[in-house]
Amino acid sequence: IDSVEISDSTDFQVEDNPFFINVPTYLEGGTGIGPEIKEIFTNALGDYLDYKENYKKLLGVFGSGNRNFNVQFMLTAKRYSAKYNAPLLYTYELSGIPKDIVNIYKAVINKLQ
Repeated sequence: IDSVEISDSTDFQVEDNPFFINVPTYLEGGTGIGPEIKEIFTNALGDYLDYKENYKKLLGVFGSGNRNFNVQFMLTAKRYSAKYNAPLLYTYELSGIPKDIVNIYKAVINKLQ
């Protein structure tokens, strides 16, 4: 598995192969359910997915978050899943635990079969 970090300094390119995304939840403002919420740190990924319709190769979304934020837990992953009509395959808290690595791997394998 090759991994690529998409950031503000990433040169956009057309994706030739199917891929998954793993997104953290970093938000600014709001309650998580209103229009005033602002995504931070993942905007470049959204732009990358929109570039030349890269999102058409998106197989699924993984996401992390902090359960202390209630409805905002993994909100970014939920939003990407809905916006790009890609399944939300697995979520985990904060940086995850060893069990999460196994579960993510299983989700990838199951999706590729």
